[in-house]
Amino acid sequence: MNRVLVWFLSLLFYVSQGYGQSFSIKGAVNDPDEVALPYSTISLYQDSLVKRVCITDSLGQYEFGSLSAGSYTITASYLGYESISQAISLKESIMLKPLRFTQSATGLEEVVVSTRMPGIRRGADRYIVDMQNTIVAKNKNALQALNYSPGVIVGRNNIITLNGKDNVVVMLNGRKMNMTQSDVSSFLGGLRGDDIERIEVISAPGAQYDSEGQGGVIDIYLKKSVRRGISGSIYSTQDQAHYLSPSVGTSLSYGRDQWTFYGSLAYRRDRDFTRQSEEVSYPLAFETQSSAERNKSLGNTYNYRGGVQFSPSTEHTFSLEAYGNLGRSQSDGYSSVRVRSPQVDSVLILSSDREQEKATASYSLNYRYKDARGRSLTFLSDYTTVKNSPVNYYEYSGSGEYNVRKEQISDNDYYIFSSQLDFIQPLGNSFKFSVGAKYSILKATIDEVFDAYRYSYRYKEDLAAGYFSVDYKSKQWEGSMGLRAEYDHRDAVGKGDDSMALFPTLLLKYNASEKFYLSANYGKRINRAPYRSLVPYFSFSTPFFIQEGNPGLKPSIVHAFGFNMGYSSCFLSFNYDEISDNIYYLSEYDPATGIRHGRNANIEEGQILSVNLSVPLVLFEWWESFTNVLYRYKRFEDQEYLLFSKNRMVMLRSGHSFSLPADVDLEVTGTVMSSPLAGPMIKQQGGFMLDAGISRDFYKKKLNVSLSMEDITGLLNDFRETTAYNGYLSESLQFSNSQVVSLSVRYNFSGGKDLKVGNNKSSNQQEQSRVNEK
Repeated sequence: MNRVLVWFLSLLFYVSQGYGQSFSIKGAVNDPDEVALPYSTISLYQDSLVKRVCITDSLGQYEFGSLSAGSYTITASYLGYESISQAISLKESIMLKPLRFTQSATGLEEVVVSTRMPGIRRGADRYIVDMQNTIVAKNKNALQALNYSPGVIVGRNNIITLNGKDNVVVMLNGRKMNMTQSDVSSFLGGLRGDDIERIEVISAPGAQYDSEGQGGVIDIYLKKSVRRGISGSIYSTQDQAHYLSPSVGTSLSYGRDQWTFYGSLAYRRDRDFTRQSEEVSYPLAFETQSSAERNKSLGNTYNYRGGVQFSPSTEHTFSLEAYGNLGRSQSDGYSSVRVRSPQVDSVLILSSDREQEKATASYSLNYRYKDARGRSLTFLSDYTTVKNSPVNYYEYSGSGEYNVRKEQISDNDYYIFSSQLDFIQPLGNSFKFSVGAKYSILKATIDEVFDAYRYSYRYKEDLAAGYFSVDYKSKQWEGSMGLRAEYDHRDAVGKGDDSMALFPTLLLKYNASEKFYLSANYGKRINRAPYRSLVPYFSFSTPFFIQEGNPGLKPSIVHAFGFNMGYSSCFLSFNYDEISDNIYYLSEYDPATGIRHGRNANIEEGQILSVNLSVPLVLFEWWESFTNVLYRYKRFEDQEYLLFSKNRMVMLRSGHSFSLPADVDLEVTGTVMSSPLAGPMIKQQGGFMLDAGISRDFYKKKLNVSLSMEDITGLLNDFRETTAYNGYLSESLQFSNSQVVSLSVRYNFSGGKDLKVGNNKSSNQQEQSRVNEK
């Protein structure tokens, strides 16, 4: 009897243990080239019902925990690839072999599935905007396509901001574009939005990223051909504003065995017209300067990109890439300046001609090793060279010394060399350890000749950095902690300056459910001054306005805090930045000479607060929408310069895409922006912009024709600004034709069979340059 009781109790114990025990499923997904594919969607099915959904981490890994024994099906999906499914009989915790995606395109008769608005996926430290096959991408260039990323605004003069903050680092395929802000905008303007695979927006960069860039990082990944043989596209776009600006371009790729060759070339002819009026008064000096200016410009720009990738095995990849642009522009302007004071009342007529040639070239060599366990080693070396030679001719008609013709010649050349090494080692199933080092050197030459003034400066900067970070991921928690050390040596006008700084980063994310999450982050960032601002140069805009350098300019330090919450594809983020020694452009008036001086200077403190809400919706099968609301508050104060500025801005952007009969797609986007700066120092007008576009595919979706118009109402043609600061008051009105009608035709061709090559993903590092324009 006792033996039966013991046997029964033992059986009851083992049965209860079996029913109470839980298991886990872990795995990873790779692209066709056996490279980890982060932020893929993984679905877990049981009895044909979705039980759980998750997103892979930065290593392409996923995990489902607390599962009971039974039969399951794992399905992995990623835009542009065929979905993968695997049946599992779960009896114990298991680690699955990595799933490998294959391309969804299959020859000339493939079916292309288009989503009319970009899809948005959220990662731990970024969100990813999928642009593949979107209708909006076909109607825009790459610069305009950035506006469809939540929190990103491409504003006047093509300045890119993220969550209301400038100094944004722009990367291309994982590498920083070592160009000035205007050159980055020009290059992106020559790329088609249809060439973009995805846009990754990183508002809280980790230790593996350079500490430079208060605004964060925008990384643009371009599509690559996955076919054996030749494939490519040709396009032509005609933009009509005040003048007609045509552009044409082509892209080609060839794949064979382990080799892939690709390249693109684009040409654009820009013509523009602007006019501006300004009145500057100096109440303390009883002086007023009134000016009216008209300017016409003509520019020709060639953008190019090419590369080769060799993959001898699934673990090793070598690649070489070059990209850049060649440009030549001419402009002529006419302005009149009237100066009135108790001592004088005179009129100065100024005519100007400007010629500029610019060549930018960037070369990169990349090697990557990655094994099946997720361990990887990446080496990246880049070299960028920029040659810039503007020539300005000024002719003054007035009295005295101003009745002359003057010439200003500038040579501003620089080059940047950078090398870096990154290593990633998974530690078990939940941790990952990363370590890396980098060295870069920047050399610049500045030569200026203006009338009797001549000067020549040499600038050199060396930057050495090292970092480590530890990442953690479980079912409900994700986290990252890192530390970056940077040593910076600058030599400007024979004066050396050394600095050493540490930049900690911290991120914590809690996944409350399969759809709802909370996250918080902190990072220390730095904004180093552009090298041109550190040399004592000067440049004449008019005889009454001179721009100068500031050798005493210090870098500004930013402590950035963030809090995010999201549900499904919608999310809400709060960001707060505390800034010391903020670099600010100031204009000061000298009553003794009557000349206004503009330069960058450090002000004591500043704060930036932003709130960003993103809501993408599929209202009906034929109607998709995307809505983004951004609020930004800035405050800057400095006792020495008697500066106090508060400014607030609210932006609402709502895009709607409709699928109409006869395979016609219609897109309408409205943007409402309050006064971007509303404070006692500067006031700028807000506005409303309505854009619309229509698109249709022909010939088995190989030929696309699209027609669009920006700023249909024309409300943004005029731009007003009022500035009151340090003894002067300025009111200006600028006109530039914001109404642009665009007609674009694009034809895609391809041949041969699929070639299994993936994106050439490089280390998430970026080269450092201090050449961002201010």
